[in-house]
Amino acid sequence: MPQQAFKRTRTRQPQGAVRVNPRLNLVGLVLPGQSRVDRASGLSLSLVGGTPTATVGAYGPALLCDSAEYIAATATNAQRLTTEGSIVWVGELFSGASDDASIGGITHNDNNAPPYTTLEIKRSTSNLYLAFSYDNGANFSTPGTNALAVGTGTISIVVVGTYKSGQQRFYVRLSSGAVLSATSALTGSMASSATAQFSVGERLNARNPQCAAAAVGVANRAWSDSECRAILANAWGQLFAPRTLVLTSAATVQLLRPVSDVSAGAWTPSSGLTLAPMLNEAVANDTSFITVNSASTSEVAFGTGLSPGVTTGHTIRFRAQGSGGLTVRLMQGATVISSFSPTLTTAYALYTWTLSGAEAATISNYADLRLRFTST
Repeated sequence: MPQQAFKRTRTRQPQGAVRVNPRLNLVGLVLPGQSRVDRASGLSLSLVGGTPTATVGAYGPALLCDSAEYIAATATNAQRLTTEGSIVWVGELFSGASDDASIGGITHNDNNAPPYTTLEIKRSTSNLYLAFSYDNGANFSTPGTNALAVGTGTISIVVVGTYKSGQQRFYVRLSSGAVLSATSALTGSMASSATAQFSVGERLNARNPQCAAAAVGVANRAWSDSECRAILANAWGQLFAPRTLVLTSAATVQLLRPVSDVSAGAWTPSSGLTLAPMLNEAVANDTSFITVNSASTSEVAFGTGLSPGVTTGHTIRFRAQGSGGLTVRLMQGATVISSFSPTLTTAYALYTWTLSGAEAATISNYADLRLRFTST
């Protein structure tokens, strides 16, 4: 059968192996509720602190993280950050977080000492902010300069942050659909270090982020404002390549009814002069019929049909009553395709028969199908 391929933008967290969207220049992307494989690099993240609990949250499978539970890439998986970068975080925040706790991103070395490399999302009780080092030394973006008040309690969010040419931009989309944003200026360029690690949760200071991360990703360029807002609107559709749907043309469903007489024989209509109008109502009407009191054959033609492309589902239905014998044949021109002889009763009943695949396969012209009624 003919096939057509369609692209459909994703609106839900993809399951299994799915191609990352190459346009965003992602160098790290993990769906921690599904696996510890970095979708961007193909490398694995290690269970470092405790045993994080998998859960299913507002954005699909996620990983519950607190101060003792997080995952991180090994040092050999240091992200290839340049002088600019972007980060995205998708998941839920819960109450009880520590101030300055990281919910995920790029963190610097285990010694918590220069040279620093940081591009991460941090939180306090009710705020979120973007944090990063910008001179490969001890200087960080100042907490609070770009803080966004997201409130308390359980909060479903999508967070996006960028840094380039001395300017950092920070966005949060709440479950209500509201988008918060902040922009601030800094001096210097983003740093890079071979000891940087890609982590989910707080891995350095034993702070408690109280979060469930569904996705954490970083890119080695600053996304534009329009790209950031597109991610906020539909993170899954932007982070991952669209789904390819291959559709096979389905069989055409047709309902054919008699439209004209071929021959009447001794059969007569209950009204009018022709047989077909007595047999073609959309809703069965037992006061509209054809009748005969002797052995005779009549034939009516169906309306023009199209080949459905399959040999299944060819069904014929009719209502009848009587005391004699009746044989109904499906014809193509003068060729008998199939026949059926119902056992009639003195009250109208519905009779149905379905062609076999072999019988349906003999139909070559759906524009020349007929029904032949033979009384005995």
